[in-house]
Amino acid sequence: LILEDDMRKQKYLSASNNRVEDYSGGKLHMDGTHKKAGHVYCYYPTPYDNLENFIIEGEVEFQKVEAKYNRVSVIVREEGSYTSSSNYSFFWNDEGKYAVYRYLVGNFFTIVNLQSSPVINRGNSKNTFR
Repeated sequence: LILEDDMRKQKYLSASNNRVEDYSGGKLHMDGTHKKAGHVYCYYPTPYDNLENFIIEGEVEFQKVEAKYNRVSVIVREEGSYTSSSNYSFFWNDEGKYAVYRYLVGNFFTIVNLQSSPVINRGNSKNTFR
């Protein structure tokens, strides 16, 4: 076990552009409902950003937002600057759809096309991922 982040003691993550406090009740909270453009994000710091084998798990709850698109992406194996990044993106939204993307030196490739899944809860219901 290299890193066990229970979000209570170490608090390794610090969200950028967050509307709320980053940690509450031993959980990381990220809220971008105040944003008209852009996003809320965080990265694990060095040396944890270079782990080769890892498990990420969490819960996502989409809040009802009028006239906005609710979605989340979990990015893993990020390399490079923001505009020329290389990573894998696991995406899902409040409409019960998901997709898997690969960015390679800033170029976008679809691994799994955006599609509906009965395992993704729609609306503001909680979704868990691992």
